[in-house]
Amino acid sequence: MPGQIVNSLITGATGFLGSHIALFLEELGHSLTIIKRKSSSMERLNHLKKEHLFLDVENGLKDSLAGKEFDYIFHIATNYGKGDQSYEEVYESNVVFPLSAFSEIEKFKTLINFDTTLPVEVNDYAKTKHEFLEKIRSKYPDVRLINLKLEHFFGPKDGKFINYITDSLIKGLPSLELTLGTQVRDFIYYKDILSAIKLILSTEIDGDIPIGSGEERPIKELILSIKKLTNNETTLLEWGKVPYRKSEVMYSVANIEILKNLGWRPQYSFEEGIQEIINNS
Repeated sequence: MPGQIVNSLITGATGFLGSHIALFLEELGHSLTIIKRKSSSMERLNHLKKEHLFLDVENGLKDSLAGKEFDYIFHIATNYGKGDQSYEEVYESNVVFPLSAFSEIEKFKTLINFDTTLPVEVNDYAKTKHEFLEKIRSKYPDVRLINLKLEHFFGPKDGKFINYITDSLIKGLPSLELTLGTQVRDFIYYKDILSAIKLILSTEIDGDIPIGSGEERPIKELILSIKKLTNNETTLLEWGKVPYRKSEVMYSVANIEILKNLGWRPQYSFEEGIQEIINNS
């Protein structure tokens, strides 16, 4: 209905993708409730223009969420299980925490879950994301579930692999130690994810929706493209210096037919996304 307030709950809004989604939803007129940790930096959310509700996990969510109703929950927060974290710690973050938080809510119509394309057996992160999805489907069979299976996304200052490579080549580091780079990947610029979500929200679609560029390219080819775009002629790329992980995924590319059938196409090529990173560096 025109003029009706849309209430959305977001987890992970202080991260790179989550912050862009929060800003994007604000532009669409959503009223936001943002779950965060007290220790989380608010720098990425400084551009929010309206007053929104921020809830600190450490203060408990039971009283804050009791009786609340939301049109959408955007579940973006995740624990990648890096470092020496145990499986139990990753499970607590990726399964126990969101299930506990959502159980306090009186009612929600749609859950948009930001999922991974990694196979379950790759690591604790992938396993717990799969376990969360199974439990949420069992616990809320009548809720509209949109499960976004994201390929590798990138953008300015996202702190991930592509950004690291681009920054290193801009700075002209003497050398970079890399794998052989034969892994085939699908990288999507974050703005294309936003446009896909906008389209999805305008439909009644649900279920698993792969999101990526749909373009398959070896890592080596992508890094050489970045080197060219940064006009770097000095950094030595040491291919094969870094061994593949035991659980290395050698091929991961999205089948974007569902989105194509809705009329969506990526607007940014990999090179155009890299150029935006360079321009914002």
